[in-house]
Amino acid sequence: MRELIIGTIYELVGKLRNANAAGNRVVLPYYTLELARAGACLVGLANHHLFTTTSCMWDESLTLPGAPPLGPLLNALPEGIHRPHDRLGAGRLPLAAG
Repeated sequence: MRELIIGTIYELVGKLRNANAAGNRVVLPYYTLELARAGACLVGLANHHLFTTTSCMWDESLTLPGAPPLGPLLNALPEGIHRPHDRLGAGRLPLAAG
């Protein structure tokens, strides 16, 4: 857990801060998504919880004790970026359309 907090979460917070300060907004959704993923993993580890699937990780992590407030973080992402399976099922990806 220490490695996840120090090696991943702190690093991502620094990358987000630096990218924002440099005006490099293109990478912000990616770093935000990775930060939310790391937060969900941390909650899962702390609760000895195995997530059903990666696509259910955020929803399941929010039900666990000590869950971080991932809602605002995920809402900051472009629509559908953290739930690609929803977009695939609806056939809204250009690749799926042919």
